[in-house]
Amino acid sequence: MNDVIEVRSTEKDTVRVFHIDLPSNAIERFTQRAGTGEWPLQYTIGALYLRDAFVDVVPIRDLGGMRLSKYLADAHGVDNTELKAHAGQLDAVAGYVAILPSQAFDGKEQTLVVRNPMRWIGSYSMSTTKTIIPPLRSTSAARAIGGGAGNPKRRRQSMNKGLLALAGFIILTILISLGLSR
Repeated sequence: MNDVIEVRSTEKDTVRVFHIDLPSNAIERFTQRAGTGEWPLQYTIGALYLRDAFVDVVPIRDLGGMRLSKYLADAHGVDNTELKAHAGQLDAVAGYVAILPSQAFDGKEQTLVVRNPMRWIGSYSMSTTKTIIPPLRSTSAARAIGGGAGNPKRRRQSMNKGLLALAGFIILTILISLGLSR
């Protein structure tokens, strides 16, 4: 049985996870778009439009001790409360997975029909909570964010020092060349 998944043109916060049931020696050809445009992964999920820059193919063994549910939360911002209910199923996956966030479909409405060797594991919402970052205390960090290059007074001071150094270099060069010509 093939899974049928609707992708809305307005969606912005969904992450879809698919298991790829292929041996490791076939994964690269299956998951990467060829120079001719051929892309088995796109055909296998029935996507009319898919941006390969947003397709994340993950060998589970490369996660080391990290579980897939943790990877989805950390790398793709999937909501932890939603993952808790599906963690057992996600963490039991072996081999390879393809992770497709909404951006992979670039706002194009389409119907996916998933066929072998791929199997849809689930669709998950991205977290809507915002992380609160404490204010920066380091002067170098504050300068890098807004107090440095964007500060007109500081820019003028840097320019004045640069012009002064250039003038000194020119004067030194003239004096040296006058001294050598004697």
